[in-house]
Amino acid sequence: MFQQVSGGAKDSSKMDFIIILALVLLIIFIRRLSELFAAFASPFNIIAQVFLFGAIVAGLLMLYERRLCSYRYSIVYDPSPKTDEEGNVISAPITWKKGTFLFERMVAVKGKVIEAVQPEEFVKLIEPEKPCTDENGNAVAIPISRQSKLTNLPAKKAYKLIFRRSGRLYSIDFSPDEEFLCYVEKAMQPEAQAEQA
Repeated sequence: MFQQVSGGAKDSSKMDFIIILALVLLIIFIRRLSELFAAFASPFNIIAQVFLFGAIVAGLLMLYERRLCSYRYSIVYDPSPKTDEEGNVISAPITWKKGTFLFERMVAVKGKVIEAVQPEEFVKLIEPEKPCTDENGNAVAIPISRQSKLTNLPAKKAYKLIFRRSGRLYSIDFSPDEEFLCYVEKAMQPEAQAEQA
């Protein structure tokens, strides 16, 4: 299995210190701001406090997405169990078949598989800033309910994997490196898919 981790927390104690200091200052500022909002007339003080609460939640979600959350992409290229020189099994067989593309959301070192795309479901890999098209080159509009963003990059700078499941097109935005793209392209080639079937 070949894996790549994209985005998320970097090893920077200086940045962590700045974030903690900013959160402490934000708590002090929020307390002062909520006292100011409480002095407003009746309907406006509630509206202002709800807006402040929404801004706090949005800021924490942004911190989670940008700093704490990362993504791991995996391609299964050898699902068989690994053995040492003496024939002892040192790793269990992988439950996904060869060519399966796995997407995981990582928080710290724990990951959760968000999507597993089988090789026969692959339709197309679209480069950043290119229009979304199907296997025939026809422009397609994939509904938001069937789109996933599994990268910290903006959608315009991310690759888009298009796949078909139960007759419907789905898309995943992700940010692989060059080596990982080679594995993706190999898994998407028709002869590789025929070998895996």
